[in-house]
Amino acid sequence: MIALRRFGAVKGSYLAIRRIIRCNPFSEGGYDYVPEQFYFFKRTKP
Repeated sequence: MIALRRFGAVKGSYLAIRRIIRCNPFSEGGYDYVPEQFYFFKRTKP
């Protein structure tokens, strides 16, 4: 819910799905924080 409120429907859904996929017996575990900023692609300076 935090990711959806912070980043909107598209980016928030992407982060939520990524989190659910990592929830498996082979994962390291731990708490998955919602990032303050999120970009689909890394921004590089020209």
